[in-house]
Amino acid sequence: GINAEYGVVQLAIALQEEQEDHIQAAAAWALGQAGRHTPEHAKAVAQANVLPTLLQCYLRAGSSEDLQTKAKKALKNILQKCVHLPALEPLLHDAPPNILKHVVAQFSKVLHMTPSAQTLLLPQEA
Repeated sequence: GINAEYGVVQLAIALQEEQEDHIQAAAAWALGQAGRHTPEHAKAVAQANVLPTLLQCYLRAGSSEDLQTKAKKALKNILQKCVHLPALEPLLHDAPPNILKHVVAQFSKVLHMTPSAQTLLLPQEA
């Protein structure tokens, strides 16, 4: 599977638990590369719950410039392929506008392509 093939789980653990910025930056970069190929790859990466962690790395004041840059690029790479809405939903609340635009674009794509998804998100008329 994609997770085993790219070591997604191990990279996610490194991103979340490692204290060294340069190792987090390398993990962020690798996750971005893994998630940018296809929607299936993006979903596998997103399901490892890395999107909120990447966002934290990007926004954290103490993060190195390299980590912030790689986390932002990884988010963008993954988001541009991710059509798994449950993985994107937490970012709707926390992402700054420059990241949020990519999240909203994916919601728009999915809702446009999948009428059944619209019923999950839109309020039902009485």
